[in-house]
Amino acid sequence: MRGIRSVFMLLTLGVSILGCGGENAPVTAPRAGLESAARPGGELSNAEANFEKRYMTDAVDRAELTRRMAEICMEKEGLRPELDTFCSETAADAAQHGATLQSYLMSWYEIQYDPVLSGPDQRLLQNLAALLGSEFETKYLETMVKHYTTSVRKEQQCYGRAGTTALIAFCFNVQFEHSQALAQMDQWLCDWYGDCPR
Repeated sequence: MRGIRSVFMLLTLGVSILGCGGENAPVTAPRAGLESAARPGGELSNAEANFEKRYMTDAVDRAELTRRMAEICMEKEGLRPELDTFCSETAADAAQHGATLQSYLMSWYEIQYDPVLSGPDQRLLQNLAALLGSEFETKYLETMVKHYTTSVRKEQQCYGRAGTTALIAFCFNVQFEHSQALAQMDQWLCDWYGDCPR
């Protein structure tokens, strides 16, 4: 029964999300309290609460890495204008996503969480910062494709396992945004560098 209810809720969220604000309008998760999607009026299970806390702290870290990569991109000169715009929008979106999740962690679980970048993440940023021109563009896009592919998988797990309405909406929205960005980056890699899917 819960599975049917979750599918119905996702379909309802999808229709309302996609139907608002035009095709290019940013989609943001509603600001809501800790309202259980699985059991209206009830508390989350320990498993749901633990999943949400783990998901949100991990997602804050991923958003910070996305933002930092995009900021490196914004500092580069001579990039294609489309990529320049993409990086600027990506940095803003990642900052918003991270702040939203940090506010949920504090409001719902009284957890103050600051993003942490691992050693490999920091080395990745250093490597990107050292590249120029088309070499940077290619490496940045390839890295972002891998990063967002992982993100989409995590968001899908989130809206399948989270128990809070606002977090389910957030994960659905971010998965939709990142899927669109993946398609765009794949197209650029194909058009600009001949790196086309087989």
